[in-house]
Amino acid sequence: MTGMDQFHSYVTRVRPDQFLFYQNKSSEKRLEFQSVLQELGLDLKGMKFLDIGPGYGDSLDICFENGAACMEFVETDPFFFTYNRLKGFAVGHEINHKTRLGTLHPVQYDFIWVKGSISPDNFIFRVSPRGANKVMLSHWLAQLETLATPLGRIVICPYWLHDAQKRRTEDVQRSFFTETMLDRGYDVLPKIANHNREPDYPMTFHKVIGAHE
Repeated sequence: MTGMDQFHSYVTRVRPDQFLFYQNKSSEKRLEFQSVLQELGLDLKGMKFLDIGPGYGDSLDICFENGAACMEFVETDPFFFTYNRLKGFAVGHEINHKTRLGTLHPVQYDFIWVKGSISPDNFIFRVSPRGANKVMLSHWLAQLETLATPLGRIVICPYWLHDAQKRRTEDVQRSFFTETMLDRGYDVLPKIANHNREPDYPMTFHKVIGAHE
């Protein structure tokens, strides 16, 4: 597709559920991202930004509106990828972030944002030894961290599986996922209004590359 009019015409015809769901949530998602920026006191002007799984791309829009120098994203959903590509100001990478982060150029992003596109339960409940799961998670984090500049920031708010009332992992603080994150130098941010919520997004991890070295 070569233009937004063509894209919106196609969306009107096929009515993709997930795309329309996130389109309707745009105001809420903007507030989520802005609340984290406010908590961290971040000025986006001049930053190089990477969103792993942007969905409707509200974070990309906010970065563009606030003078970020570069906005890039990783996405495999064809609707989200095409929509964000057609905005004209963001560069997309149509790759699986779980296996191919190593294909991106290292040491280039000042701010990396991961909201909901990684689930701790995919590591915790894999049919493999606990130690192997920790290695897989550490390997993924290591690849992610190579993309950040010295003193670049990474913010990860994972999605925890639940049945609408109860999480599959009840004690997120004592899970091996959280233990691994802390071991790698991530901090747990204070609960942020309009961003964290129970039961799916109870905690957010934050790391400034090089700050603990």
